Amino acid sequence: PEVAEQLANAWLAGFDGSTWDGKTWGLCDWDPSTLVSGDMVVVSISASNVMHVSVGQALKAQLQLDVPPGTPLFALVDLSGKAAGEKILPGC
Repeated sequence: PEVAEQLANAWLAGFDGSTWDGKTWGLCDWDPSTLVSGDMVVVSISASNVMHVSVGQALKAQLQLDVPPGTPLFALVDLSGKAAGEKILPGC
């Protein structure tokens, strides 16, 4: 696909404060352009289908999702803008 929201079962947060819940675009308070080198971004989805985005220990965004049970989840990292790279840490 040309853009991430065209992926099947895609749920997104970031960009310019935008969110994608799989159906519609929304807004959140998190602006990833404020990230600096060394910031650790943690994204998790709870059993109650809430995506949490934290930077360091601070919760930056929450997004209610409709994730079908048993759906495999994969990380998608958008490096447009200020990011020069990323590292996915096992067990985080």
